[in-house]
Amino acid sequence: EHGACDEGIAVSKSVTAALAGVDSPLRFQAETLTASLLTATFRADEALLHLDAASGLTCAPEPAWALRHRGIRAPSFARLGRLAESQADFAFAVAGARELGDREQLVRALNNWADVRLRIGDLAGASELYASGLEVARELRSSRLIAWLIANNAYVALFRGELAAARTLLLEFLTIDHDIEIIWIQGQAILCRLGTLLADESLLRLATIDEAMARADALGNRNALALAAGA
Repeated sequence: EHGACDEGIAVSKSVTAALAGVDSPLRFQAETLTASLLTATFRADEALLHLDAASGLTCAPEPAWALRHRGIRAPSFARLGRLAESQADFAFAVAGARELGDREQLVRALNNWADVRLRIGDLAGASELYASGLEVARELRSSRLIAWLIANNAYVALFRGELAAARTLLLEFLTIDHDIEIIWIQGQAILCRLGTLLADESLLRLATIDEAMARADALGNRNALALAAGA
């Protein structure tokens, strides 16, 4: 979340290496977490190797981690174009999180599923999933998750031409104290686009797009930089 992706993956892989040959719930967690970091950095083929390693264990994983495994496999499949398998895993992860009452995992599953719908052009589906995720995040009262979901809701609202809704969301976004650098950059990029489309100088004065570009560059995240530079 702060841009140190390579370092995070190296640490995670050191744990899976230390647990090689061990058949335990702890190794299942380690393989699954490593896969989540890899798929988030667009290394889906590599992520599936770790997910398959977790699936091959004979131990019974904790129910929440079994769900997380499916929830991470879903975007990995999507990145590889295996959409039918991805959708089945997302549906399983969302239903399972609701059944377990694991609202944090539910938020993440809904958000990731919405990300995939957005990438394939299903704006209505993405909007519905992002809105559901935001509702659960508000129930959790997690400022980080609320900020993340507000930014994503505003992003899809912008694409759908729902500019008044996007403006309301962004004004709330600016009041939230969170520490997710990528999401801060995203919020600034959307704010700049929206202010331009609405010819709203008050919004443009709130946007610090030059700072967002500098911070995205320092972060080394190409997606964040493209979003800020595009705005």
